[in-house]
Amino acid sequence: MIEKEEKQKKTKADIAGERLTAKQKAFVDNLLYNNKDIVTAMEAAGYEVTGEENVRRSNLRMLARSNFASEKVREYMDAVREELSESLGTDKLYVMRKLKELAEFGNESTQLRALENIGKILGLYVEKQEVSVSDSPAQIARDAFKKRMKLFVSEESEDNEETA
Repeated sequence: MIEKEEKQKKTKADIAGERLTAKQKAFVDNLLYNNKDIVTAMEAAGYEVTGEENVRRSNLRMLARSNFASEKVREYMDAVREELSESLGTDKLYVMRKLKELAEFGNESTQLRALENIGKILGLYVEKQEVSVSDSPAQIARDAFKKRMKLFVSEESEDNEETA
């Protein structure tokens, strides 16, 4: 009877983890629970790539990116992070309070690091900015030229009206 109750108490992470392959689940578990770097987590999960060391590591990173691109993997990662946060008794507010304490009372390097992290959490820094241009540079130049020509023509017509 106790076993049935335990089976019914599945966490969000358990449910999300059931939708992954064994390797995907092991990768995320190694990454988040065991605090391994991406390449080591991929290897520990059973992903195998042959070749020279730098090529092999690069290919493992590429496979990891494909895992991160999977919505199922991201859902599982979010659920695991939430579970870890709850089990550690931490949340964003707790982290911000601790960082604020460090920023106020830590040594100079600790204060700087805490302020950098606060800024990142608050989105004060742009790590990567994506810029998209809908028109081609040639089209932008043509539009600017037309706009200047209209201004020039309108100025010229105003000059003609003044002299007349």
